[in-house]
Amino acid sequence: MENTSKDLEKSEASEITGPSSTETTTNEVLDLNEDLEAGLAETDEEHVQVECRICQEEDFMDKLEAPCLCNGTLKFAHRDCIQRWINERLSMICEICKQPYQPDYTMVLPPPQDVQAEDVTIGIRQG
Repeated sequence: MENTSKDLEKSEASEITGPSSTETTTNEVLDLNEDLEAGLAETDEEHVQVECRICQEEDFMDKLEAPCLCNGTLKFAHRDCIQRWINERLSMICEICKQPYQPDYTMVLPPPQDVQAEDVTIGIRQG
């Protein structure tokens, strides 16, 4: 009987004081997640760090771009890294998602090789 009366006292006390701090924190987190999913919550994205998919250095999101349709950890890269990657590959198309990189990227073509200059061995002595 003593356990039953103690349980009854605890339940009455919780009704008077309201939900516990753990329950409140859990509810706040659930509410924030719902707001984020609905796009209603404000996020401070410039203070979030993500990894550049090319140089693999972490940086703040406001210094990275999403140049194509890739998602997840491959979504972000530094602008200079993407530009260098385009110039090295000589392609404006992402090799992962097969979509063109967003506008404002340029492809620098290497200078043409001189076709006339050939290595020719000439013998100087006749004899």
